[in-house]
Amino acid sequence: MSTIYISKIFDKVFQETGDLGFLRSKADMLSWFNEGEAALVSLKPDAYVKTAIQRLEEGTKQTIAADGIIFQDALCNMGTDGSTPGKNIRIISKANMNRFAPLWHAETANAAVDVIVFDKRNPKIFYTSPPQPETNPGYLKYEYSATPPKIIVTDDNYNVTFTVGDEHEPALLNYILFRIYSEDTGQISDAVQRAEKYWSLFSGVNITNKENVESRNEPVLVEN
Repeated sequence: MSTIYISKIFDKVFQETGDLGFLRSKADMLSWFNEGEAALVSLKPDAYVKTAIQRLEEGTKQTIAADGIIFQDALCNMGTDGSTPGKNIRIISKANMNRFAPLWHAETANAAVDVIVFDKRNPKIFYTSPPQPETNPGYLKYEYSATPPKIIVTDDNYNVTFTVGDEHEPALLNYILFRIYSEDTGQISDAVQRAEKYWSLFSGVNITNKENVESRNEPVLVEN
């Protein structure tokens, strides 16, 4: 969570553009700001990480929370009531699990998770070993990268903080400037070039290659 007001970023936008506030309303910029936070986290998953305590589904296949982008880390079992911290959990790759325990999907069910199986090609899915029972399944405490909630203002008051950390202010400023010049209707002769510049600054601050970022932020696997 930031400590910077969105209004301060909008002031910087007006300064950078030579006060183009008359061309684009603050409501437009808020919409683009929300877009920017979502784009930032899509490209840089560790920009917004949440912790969940989730009741697991019967069997092995599990899905992260609805606002999730990528599974990050398993913290511990939380019992069958969701409030009893238990043992830590190892994470291994699906390839190694299949290699060393080919019948892991058919193990005897148990609410206590020993191993989380993760495949980076399907980042919203993870698997539990042993499988979860049909009745009284366990709860898991884990971390995941999430889509930031949209910021809503009331009474035209933009003195509100944003979701990701202060360190991402430059990136979000660049995203709004990119959107302003992308939406230009002919008032600025070099709007296309400016839009390209600010997009490069935005993407350059956060990522050079999305695949590399996902690899950097995927769970650390224990290879047995």
